[in-house]
Amino acid sequence: MIFHDPFVGDIDCSEVQPIIDRPIFQRLRFIKQLGLSYLIFPFANHTRFEHSIGAYGRTQHRTRLWRKWNIIDRDMARDIEIYSLIHDIGHGPYSHVVEAVTAINHDERGLELLNGLAKVIKQCGGNLENIKRLFSHRNNLFKAVHDKNLGTEKFDYLERDAAYTNSGQPQFRELPHRVKFVRGEIVVPYQDDLLDAAIGLQAFYMDMYKNIYLQPACMVLQRLMQKLIFALMKESEITEEQLWNMTDADLDTRILNSKQAWVKAGGGVIRNRQWPRVAISLKHRRFAESEENGDNNKRRLSVFPIGARRMNGLARYFYKNPRRIAAMEREIEETFAFPQHSVLVVPATDSHRFKAQQIQVSRDGEISSLDQWRPEGVSRLNEIALSYMCVRVAVEPEFREKMASRPVSREVVKLLLSKTS
Repeated sequence: MIFHDPFVGDIDCSEVQPIIDRPIFQRLRFIKQLGLSYLIFPFANHTRFEHSIGAYGRTQHRTRLWRKWNIIDRDMARDIEIYSLIHDIGHGPYSHVVEAVTAINHDERGLELLNGLAKVIKQCGGNLENIKRLFSHRNNLFKAVHDKNLGTEKFDYLERDAAYTNSGQPQFRELPHRVKFVRGEIVVPYQDDLLDAAIGLQAFYMDMYKNIYLQPACMVLQRLMQKLIFALMKESEITEEQLWNMTDADLDTRILNSKQAWVKAGGGVIRNRQWPRVAISLKHRRFAESEENGDNNKRRLSVFPIGARRMNGLARYFYKNPRRIAAMEREIEETFAFPQHSVLVVPATDSHRFKAQQIQVSRDGEISSLDQWRPEGVSRLNEIALSYMCVRVAVEPEFREKMASRPVSREVVKLLLSKTS
C-alpha cells in the first residue's frame, strides 16, 4: 500500500496496512482537519486521515535518520512510527471543536481506543504498552512526533493547512531532517541557518494562528457549533460517547434532525453561511487598535481595550465551561432585548495553544534554549501571542449595529467584566 502524498511524496504504508484498514482509522477520512474552517477557506477540505498518513511518512524519514545516528533501535522506531500514524485517532467530529463541551480531549480519547487496536498493532510489529507510553507522554520519545515545535506531525499540518488555505509555504529547509534527541529533549544542532529556520518556523506558526486558526469568523462558527452540540447533550439527544464516535456528517445529521427547533435552525444557519457577526471585541490594551482598524464599518464593531488581568480572568471563567457561556449569552439577550439564541459569546482561546515554546539547541554537548542565541526573535513571538487574545460577542446580522452601539456595548462589556472581579 503506497500513498502518493502531494507534500511528502510516496509513503509506503504496507507494514501498517492492518491498522489503516480498521474502521476506527478509516473514520478519519470523514473528519475535516480544520473543522468548520472550510466555510471560510473553501479548499480546506483535507482530513485527519490525510494528515495521519503524512505524519507517518515524515516520521519514517525521522526514525530512519535516528537509527542511523544510534538514537533509537529498530523496535522503538516501529513503535514511534505506529504512534505517528494513530496519534489523532481520538478526534471527534470537526476535530478540536467538540473538546470545549467534552470531559476529555482527543489525546485522552485516543488512549482509550488503543486496546481495540491491540491485535493489529501486534500484527504490525508494534508493542502496545510502549505505544501507550508514547501516547500518554510517559516516554519522552513522543516528542519525535508531538513536540510542539519540531514534531513530525507539526511539520505536516503546517505545510498541509497552509497549502489548502492559500497561506504560502513554510521554509523548513533542512530543519526537519537535522533535529536530534538528546537527554530527553528534541534539539536543533547549533548552526546559523538552522536557528534562523527554527525562528522562521515559529513565526509561520504564529501567522497561521492569526490568519487561519483564530480567524474571527472561524471562531464564531466554532462557538455556534459548540452551542448546538451542548444543547443536544443537555436534552439527551446524544451522549458524549456517541459524540466521540461520530463523523462530521453524523453530527450534521443529528443537528438538522434535532427535536429542538432552534438547534435545527442553527444547523441551517451554518450551512447557509448566515452565522452571527462580531459586534464587540475585548483585546489587550496594546493591541485593541489593530482589531478596530480591521473592520470597515465602525458602527458595526466596538472594540474595548482591557488589561492582562481582566483578559486572563475571562479566559479562566469561560474555559471549557459551556454552561457559563450559555448563561452569559442568555443574560445578554434578556437584559438588552435580543431574541433568544441570537447572541454568541466567543471566549479567548487558551494561549498555550498558540504561544511560542522554547526550542532547545545543542552545542558542544550542552543544551540551551533558542532565546540565548536569538533573544529578539523569541521575545517578539511572545509579544505577538499576547495580541491574539480576544473575547468577542457576536449577534445575528440584523442586530449587529444595535449590539455595537456604544450605550449597549459598554453595558455588555461591564456585564462580562463583572465575572472577573
